[in-house]
Amino acid sequence: MRRAAVGRILGRLGDPRPEVMDVDAMQFCTVTAGPFYMGSDDSDPDAVQDKRAEIGNYFLLVKLVK
Repeated sequence: MRRAAVGRILGRLGDPRPEVMDVDAMQFCTVTAGPFYMGSDDSDPDAVQDKRAEIGNYFLLVKLVK
């Protein structure tokens, strides 16, 4: 829930990171079709159990770099 609150605040303030706001500065990675697990690592206090998902076609995903 903290991430969502921070996201709402950044949305109101404007996010200064070009890799988040400027599509030309974003890094993308390809996600191939098939099953995968989605979730957070154990260091995330708001993490829930990983879930298995499956996609039928590949797509591009924005890669946020810390």
